[in-house]
Amino acid sequence: MENTFGNLEVLAARRGTFALNDQSEYLGKAAAVVVSKEGVIEALEINDADVLQEYIADPSATLDPGTVLRPRQVNPETTLTTFSKVKMSSGNCVIYRG
Repeated sequence: MENTFGNLEVLAARRGTFALNDQSEYLGKAAAVVVSKEGVIEALEINDADVLQEYIADPSATLDPGTVLRPRQVNPETTLTTFSKVKMSSGNCVIYRG
């Protein structure tokens, strides 16, 4: 398997992680979001554009632990696309920094 830019780095959490365990928001580069306690994601953005409904069919529904959200890669050979904002209204998640 050929390593496209960032895939193995994200899986290995090479750039670190952040536990979002309250209703604050994470502003920064998020290569992946993994729900660790069932909850609801209130906001999800890429480059300050709302993409919540592109990744979650019913944003008001609770997501189960283990749910993984990863941005679609526009040009995986050169640039790692990341979420720029993640906010939970309940539950918690682990952010894989991008």
